[in-house]
Amino acid sequence: MSGDGRQPDSLPGAHSSAYVFAVDPGGTIGMAFGIFAYELQDVSCWTETDIREVMKAVSEAVDHGHLVVLVYEDFISSGSLSAAGSQTLKQTGYLQWAGEDLGITVVRHVPQVRKKCLEQARTHPVQPHGAHEVDALAHLLAYERTHL
Repeated sequence: MSGDGRQPDSLPGAHSSAYVFAVDPGGTIGMAFGIFAYELQDVSCWTETDIREVMKAVSEAVDHGHLVVLVYEDFISSGSLSAAGSQTLKQTGYLQWAGEDLGITVVRHVPQVRKKCLEQARTHPVQPHGAHEVDALAHLLAYERTHL
């Protein structure tokens, strides 16, 4: 957390709300957004191609005084990187750095974290389009399971 006082040190409690952005980075970036106030509300999903647009949305929420949490899928590799893998690795580093720079809570998920919520994400009423949006929504739902 930064020392500017915009975000509390702890995650939201029962009497507050948070804007949570979940990101599935890569060549196509899956996005899921939800407002947590007692429970997950106002869910939406979309796709981006530029990681800076992701952080623009996050930054705008911070600028409007909202408690913001950024959840992203970490990149894990045990071998050489393809061009797509290299791009994803750069994006995860950028998300971590930019989130810390904004003073928000940043939660890094390994890919396995979303697996428990994949079926729920696929059948969610918001109807995410494509695998990347489904993965991002699964991360959002996994965050809800573990933090609320």
